[in-house]
Amino acid sequence: MLRIRTEEKYHDFFYELKGAFNAQFRQQCPNTTNIIESYNSHLQARLKSVKGFQGFHSAERWLNAWMIRRRTKSFTDCEEPFKHLNGKCPLEVALKKDVEFPEILGIKRKAQ
Repeated sequence: MLRIRTEEKYHDFFYELKGAFNAQFRQQCPNTTNIIESYNSHLQARLKSVKGFQGFHSAERWLNAWMIRRRTKSFTDCEEPFKHLNGKCPLEVALKKDVEFPEILGIKRKAQ
């Protein structure tokens, strides 16, 4: 008897929670992992050219610099449906409209 009451009490909560992880019910949520796989393969290709690091600290600095460059370098050859991203950097696209573009190492948003 107690089990039935508990299930009834939390039915809506668990139903909503189940839908939170289902990409089919989320608009603009990719249904494949192509984007992250592309990101991972790009990082692996860059790391192949690196012969090695002197230590953990130098590897951490390299990765931080790579991330800053990756986030601030403009897209150049996006094809449909992402063609509208050409000329914009990932950080610029990710920012909300009312948030100012941060100055990172002197990099500023281009005048639009």
